[in-house]
Amino acid sequence: MDDVKSIQHKKVLLTTLSATPRPNVMYCFGNQVVTASQAPVALIKLLPPEELPDQVIILCTEKINNEQYEPVRKLLIEHYDRLAREVSVPPLEVTQVLIPDGLTADELWEILKAVLQSVPHNCELTLDVTHGYRSFPFLYFTASLFLKALRGVEIKAVYYAMMESAGDKKPIIDLSLLLDMVEWFYATRIFNQTGQAGPLCDLLYPFEKTPPHITGKENAPYGQVKGLRRALEAVSAAYSQALPLELGRESEQLLQKTAKSIPTHLEQKVPLASELFGTIINFVQPFALPAVSQRERKAKIIELNLPELKRQAHIIDRYLEQGYLNYALGMIREWMVSSAMYHQSATHDRSSADWWINSETRAHVERQLSILRRICEGNRQDPAKDRLSPEQRWLADKWDFLSRKRNQLAHHGFDKNYVLHSPQQIQEIQKEWEELKNFMSSQSHWNLNINRGNRTLLLSPLGLSRGLLFSALHHIRPDEAFIVTSETSIGALQEITLRAGWNGDLNYYVMREPFTGFAEVKWLMEAMQSYASRCERIVVNITGGTTAMQYAVQQVADDYRAAGREIELIALVDRRPPAEQGANPYVPGEIIFIRDNNGSKL
Repeated sequence: MDDVKSIQHKKVLLTTLSATPRPNVMYCFGNQVVTASQAPVALIKLLPPEELPDQVIILCTEKINNEQYEPVRKLLIEHYDRLAREVSVPPLEVTQVLIPDGLTADELWEILKAVLQSVPHNCELTLDVTHGYRSFPFLYFTASLFLKALRGVEIKAVYYAMMESAGDKKPIIDLSLLLDMVEWFYATRIFNQTGQAGPLCDLLYPFEKTPPHITGKENAPYGQVKGLRRALEAVSAAYSQALPLELGRESEQLLQKTAKSIPTHLEQKVPLASELFGTIINFVQPFALPAVSQRERKAKIIELNLPELKRQAHIIDRYLEQGYLNYALGMIREWMVSSAMYHQSATHDRSSADWWINSETRAHVERQLSILRRICEGNRQDPAKDRLSPEQRWLADKWDFLSRKRNQLAHHGFDKNYVLHSPQQIQEIQKEWEELKNFMSSQSHWNLNINRGNRTLLLSPLGLSRGLLFSALHHIRPDEAFIVTSETSIGALQEITLRAGWNGDLNYYVMREPFTGFAEVKWLMEAMQSYASRCERIVVNITGGTTAMQYAVQQVADDYRAAGREIELIALVDRRPPAEQGANPYVPGEIIFIRDNNGSKL
């Protein structure tokens, strides 16, 4: 464990030497000046003790190794020995790494591999890029980015002695800003391409830490950076979870924070800060909600209108551009529901600001879209099919296609028919989406009203209690009735309808096993298919008959509701004594609506 710890905290200087050193060159660093023939020797003399390396790695060509390495090594060791008598310094390890001359691309590649192999994992690395070939700084920078990203190496500084400068003194400058610039560019690019703000937030974090000597109002710039970082995190979280409403709110908050001037301490350290944050603003701007009042912001009010649909469409576009197909398809489905609600807004209760994000209301619209799809299924003989407009057929086709694609991804391919989406399939999805956007404002393309006429269908069991069916016919007065009964009870149908004064269309299904025929549901569904398709209203009575009859009726109701049909469940109650009911069954009982036509319990 100790060895691991020592490696993690090891300080390393990576450098090379001049093949033709100039004696007694004066190097300056800040206010300090030293004389040396090689830049790394000067650098070691100029660095404060706490920044001195534990190891110096010198890249050596054959010529440098033979002529310069050993003298420089001795000078470095001697300096550490002298310094150790005055202050505490780590023992110094000096090693050479033999490299080719770097005259070809292959040799440059060999140098890069040598650098990567020589630098320990998880160390603190300082680079001296003064000497060597002109290609070396590029090699150093490339290697440092690799080491930082994949080896846990922290780049502490990048030093360069300006040998070409006029005058006797050659200043040593820190080029770390160049690496910082690469980091900021990379982090910004990641955010703009993926919406992930993690790298940006990591870079911002040190700038929100208040220095010990800063107090009072002087803390404000650091708090501003903290607020900016948290706003970026919130936007990133909403974007990565495909939450368009939250993304709108958080993006608006981020824009408010970026509208302020960049804190001075951040602008001084971040290269091209205004340009970088400008690209962030450009990415976020189309996602943001329009400026709202404080009251609206507090209440989280978002109005459903065309600008809101366009805003969400832009988010979907961005997901498609970035390859987030699962997010895009999920949002497209919800966008279609919202678009249908917008064009049908007059038919919905808009007493509350969030009417259009009410789960029950949205589920109702989803069922309506599913009804359109089922009516348009190829082999389905639904009389309503011929009454649909071309726009409704268009909408049903879009809902069917995009729902299937969305479901495949939502279930992560756990479908025997699933095939990984090819570029051609993705293009097809994009084409369908573009068509949807083109008709965003066309009310006729979002019409969910199905012309089934005004007919009502009653589905009811019939056992020995004639009064229950009698009461159902009395109260509902359906245009058609479909009765589930038995051989024993079927003979009572004529009398019941006569006593109820009902003369609508009567249809029935005789259960083969009235007490145990639970598996007859599929036959019952087939038997009443055509009747249900030509009726707008379906009322299901779950009282009367045997347990198997009630089960069959309930299952049929559930199946139709799952298919998107609106079902009303009722029960009939006769509170008279059993003897009185038996003596005179034809007295209207009490009707109870168990569920409304949206499937909600009353």
